[in-house]
Amino acid sequence: MIDAAQSDVYDVLAYIAFALQPLTRAERVEARKPAIMPLYDVKLQAFMDFLLQQYVAQGVDELDTGKLAALLELKCHSTSDAAA
Repeated sequence: MIDAAQSDVYDVLAYIAFALQPLTRAERVEARKPAIMPLYDVKLQAFMDFLLQQYVAQGVDELDTGKLAALLELKCHSTSDAAA
């Protein structure tokens, strides 16, 4: 019904309820990153950037806590390497 393939369900609902233009996940990330990233050290910023890239590519389900360990291993090769 609307062209929002790269948006989340939140954006679709906001469009339906309030006629707000949907944001893509990439637009949402780029708008918020400058305020969020400086709050964290460089290593955590790198991991958060990786997570956000996964979110943009795959959607909000990639941020599920059940997938965090798998994403840590994908990025850092193991959870112990991530902790270090």
